[in-house]
Formats: sequence, C-alpha cells, structure tokens
Amino acid sequence: MKRLTLFLFWGVFSLSILSEISMAKTFRGEDVGNVVNKIDVEGVKTADKVNSITAIAHNTSKEIGYLVEAGTVSTPGVLTYVRESKRDWRVRYLLMSEVLAKTKDISARPTVVAILKNKKENISVRSAAIKVLGKMGGAESLSSIKEVADENLDNQEFQSSVLRSLADIGGSQGGAIITSRLKHKDAFIKTVAVRALYQLAVNAKDMAQVKPLIEIANDSQFENRNVAIKLLGEAKEKQALPVIIKMAENIQEDYTYRCTAVEALGNIGGEGSDKVLLGLLSDNDELLRGYAAEALAKGKNSPEKVIALKTALNSTKDTYVKSKIAKAQSSLETKR
Repeated sequence: MKRLTLFLFWGVFSLSILSEISMAKTFRGEDVGNVVNKIDVEGVKTADKVNSITAIAHNTSKEIGYLVEAGTVSTPGVLTYVRESKRDWRVRYLLMSEVLAKTKDISARPTVVAILKNKKENISVRSAAIKVLGKMGGAESLSSIKEVADENLDNQEFQSSVLRSLADIGGSQGGAIITSRLKHKDAFIKTVAVRALYQLAVNAKDMAQVKPLIEIANDSQFENRNVAIKLLGEAKEKQALPVIIKMAENIQEDYTYRCTAVEALGNIGGEGSDKVLLGLLSDNDELLRGYAAEALAKGKNSPEKVIALKTALNSTKDTYVKSKIAKAQSSLETKR
C-alpha cells in the first residue's frame, strides 16, 4: 500500500511538472498576456506590502519561468507591458531583466533602446534595459550603451549595469570605458569595474587585458584591492608578482589581504612564488601558514616543500590550521 501511494504521488508530481513545461512551450499571444497580467497583479500587491523587487520575483517566479521557457513567443506580450511607462516600474524591471535578458530576442531591441534613451524613465528600468542589451550583444547594443555610459556617473546601479554589459559584449571600445572606471571615486563602482575588466579578458581569452589591475592592487587607499589581487592570481599574471609578494609579506597588512595574496601566489606558481610561500610557512599568523601550505600544494612536489610542511605542521597549535596543512601535505605527496 505504501509503495502504491508513493508511486501515485510521484506520478502526479511528474505529470504536473510535464504539464507546466508543456504549457510554456505551447504558449500563444493571449496566454502570454494572461501571465504578464498575473505578474502585474501579484507584483503590485507584493510591492504595496514590502516594496521589494526580490519579493515580487519570488512570488511570481513560476510565471516568469513560463515566459522565459516560451522564448520569443513571449516577446510581444512582454513588450506591450514594458513600453507603458505608467505601469509599475518594478514589474517592468523584472520583465526586462528576468525575461528579455534571458530570451535575448533581438526583435525587442528597438523598444529596449527607446526606454534606455528616455531620460525621464525610472533609472532602475533604464539599468535593466542596459542589462538586456548586454545579453543581446552586437554592435547596435554596444553603440546604445556607449551613448549613455557617462550619464549618472555616481549611480551605482546604473554604472554597474553599464560595466557588466560592456564586459558581456566585449571589445576594445567597451574595455576602454571599463578601464576608465578603475579610477572612479566610488569604491563599489570601482570594484565592479575590476571584476568587469577581468570578465572581459576571460571572454576574449586574452588575460593580458588584466594588467591595469596591477596598479589597482597596489593602491593602499582602495579598500577592495584584494579583489584585484585575487583576479590577478586567477589570471596568472606574473607581472603582478612584486605587488602581490609585497602584500603577502607585509605583517602590517590586514590578514584577509595577506591571505588573498598568498592564494594568488599559489595560482600564479613558479619558483618566485614558491620561495615566498616557503618563507610564509613560519609566519606568526597561523592562519596565514595554512593558506601558504595550500598554495604550495598547487605546485610541483619537492623535498624542500615536504620538509617545510612537516615543520609547519609540528609548530602549529590551531586544530583547524593543522588540518589545512596536513591536507596540503597529503595533496602534495600524491604528486610524486
């Protein structure tokens, strides 16, 4: 009996899932209109209570999923709603950032560009328009984003959308704008620019593009310079080694920065990095020793490393750090 009940439960559950998928794939214009209206009703109701876009997205996630699954079929109905500036801006924002940005239907571009260029529009909706264009890509999208890139220079949401979208699209023109934001006075926007430049380099498969981050990593006034250090390590940028070593060895530096620098040394690797890491195994900061051990284990095995790790293990008292060193030692020894 229990097996039969369980079988029936999973059968009904599976049918409901298949039904929802089928519904999304067989959408017609009128269906899209009904779903958009439901998002509108639920969205406004939620917004009136908590005024949160996240809450609206959560309460209407199923409907948004239908629209995304329907693909280009949903575009006309979504556009009908988003082009009406009197509609709730939060729902318009969601339909653009969660539907149009995922379906990437280029037929929506003229409407999205018009919304972006309208300076009377809600700035969050304009930011969503930038996100959509970034996901669509192409010369037209790039041109439209470049046109507004220097607007709202101190608005974090707007500039974040600009930088991330330029990274998505790629190219030297977008790269120049991203690089210029590395000197922005706002730490958040500057940090987004750091990440965007790295993403641009990854997308282009040209990690040499991260070199401007070396200067950022050496800026002691920039509170998030550890982000630049981390990304330079992931890019294996050897020219950044002097800056990274300086941070790793500076006992006056905050330990979080030092640990990030140690991780970066492990990612870059090589004799220069190993030499510094071996020295850091005897640092006064026990946690740093654990990070140094893990970083060393990323490289090649050597008798010098094994002996240094054993010494560090015996001289460390913290149980957590000892476990990190022991694990690193074991990992290194498997590379014989």
